[in-house]
Amino acid sequence: MKFDPETRPRSVQYVLPDVYRNGSSPYEIPLDVVIPVGRTIVIEPGVLLRFADDAGFTVFGALIVNGTKTAPVTFEPQTGRWKGIEIINATTPSKFVFANVTGSLLGITVRGSVPPLIDNVISSTNHYGFDLQTPTSVRIVNSSALNNEKTGFRISSKVLTQSDHP
Repeated sequence: MKFDPETRPRSVQYVLPDVYRNGSSPYEIPLDVVIPVGRTIVIEPGVLLRFADDAGFTVFGALIVNGTKTAPVTFEPQTGRWKGIEIINATTPSKFVFANVTGSLLGITVRGSVPPLIDNVISSTNHYGFDLQTPTSVRIVNSSALNNEKTGFRISSKVLTQSDHP
């Protein structure tokens, strides 16, 4: 069966916290979680999020991932393959700092949104690593796409895109 992100069921039945705290980690995410317009979710350093098959984050608001060099935020599957993080038509920028995204279908995917800050992110063993389709510039800092099945970086932007490497 071919994956179609426009027709998959979405759910908001999961109780979405405002902050994913390290003291309550790991978090088991059982289904696709929608972050609605106007809502910002923050993930603290060191948090581990494990997603069920086909579960993930669909972001219309903002997702702020505040990892550190010594305590990155990790997104991984419980078993099999989870959906990934999809940001759709968001007008508030998300942020991914010191994060590891592994074992998903979409990795970090942005469609028609203000692009997120991507700084020190590793996207590995996903179907897509980073898939950024945005009308504005994209800046990716010190980030890597490793061993992804389809592509590491796919960027479609109408203006100059910049990637910084050490």
